[in-house]
Amino acid sequence: MFSVRVPLGHLRNRLVSEQGPNEPVEHGLNGARIWVIDNDHAICRGMQTLLEGWDCRVVTAVSLPDLERQLDPTKAPVDLILADYHLDNDENGVDLVAAINQRRNHQAPVIMITANYTNDLKQHIREQGHLLMNKPVKPSKLRSALNHLLRN
Repeated sequence: MFSVRVPLGHLRNRLVSEQGPNEPVEHGLNGARIWVIDNDHAICRGMQTLLEGWDCRVVTAVSLPDLERQLDPTKAPVDLILADYHLDNDENGVDLVAAINQRRNHQAPVIMITANYTNDLKQHIREQGHLLMNKPVKPSKLRSALNHLLRN
């Protein structure tokens, strides 16, 4: 038998305490508006929880009609679209995002997620100007990609 004694302490907010008096405090992804499109409701919920934890404003949809029920994709503000490649009814994320971006004045940057590792698909997604991430997506890599795309 053994025991451990730990003194009771007080937590400090590291972000505030490490910043100088005139430096802005970094808060996650600063309210980035992200649309998550995936045909799996569980993945949508998980992504929403993850992204909202990073200060994002998230809209999830399982299809374009589902997104259109929630907002007007031609006019609603969006900073980035995160889409799964394989959707239901023989649809894919590349075509869905193209349908959205063709109707917008300013195209939203896209991260396309897929479990498909073929070179043809990788090339096709890159030709569209999208960033490709293969499943399983690690949160740290996703956050890095989001920061990169949202800052450029």
